[in-house]
Amino acid sequence: MKPIHIKYVRALLFSVVISLSGSTASSQSTTDKDIKKNITPIENATASLIQLEPQKFEYNVNAYKQLNLPKGVQYGFLTENVLHILPELVTKKNVRYSYGKNDTRNALISTIDNNNLTPFLVASIKELHEEIQRLKELIETMKKS
Repeated sequence: MKPIHIKYVRALLFSVVISLSGSTASSQSTTDKDIKKNITPIENATASLIQLEPQKFEYNVNAYKQLNLPKGVQYGFLTENVLHILPELVTKKNVRYSYGKNDTRNALISTIDNNNLTPFLVASIKELHEEIQRLKELIETMKKS
């Protein structure tokens, strides 16, 4: 029997590479830094986020019934806006849907990876916190003058 290799079992803070061979199993603990490469801090996050235009909207479910879009009020961004500011967060998704009795069609839809927006939010909070700290120090210096 050939060994079965499961690569990159990822958890929040660690990853494990498991190798199964026959009736024995072994594991080796690795860190996120071992698995990821080209790690750099996110810079100027606030400047990017300020350009985003949060929107409240409803999908046109009647015109696009075949796409099974969610009903009711939604919150998010228009992909056209995000594409100009953070293009790596926008991906194209091919959606197949029924069209008529025996036919299917494809629709190419742009989607935003909201999970990858979170690190920008955290980086922006950190940038703003540093700015607040600098301003507090400046105020204290001016009070002493």
